[in-house]
Amino acid sequence: MYKLVIGELCMDTWQGPNFPNATSHIDPGKMCQDCGNDGCLFELLSDPTEHVNLAKQHPEVRVMLRDQMHKA
Repeated sequence: MYKLVIGELCMDTWQGPNFPNATSHIDPGKMCQDCGNDGCLFELLSDPTEHVNLAKQHPEVRVMLRDQMHKA
């Protein structure tokens, strides 16, 4: 099951087990990720926390989802 995200994702960080402290890897300069018009693609069953953008590995899925979204 894939998820396509278009545009800017703000606060796209993952907290450590005890937040806030040194277990968190939050870079204040990277509080947003820009997926642009092409989009970021995530596979939710194997990556439910959306850590791995698969857009480059599966461009055909990204294009199919983007086209379906624009038809709606």
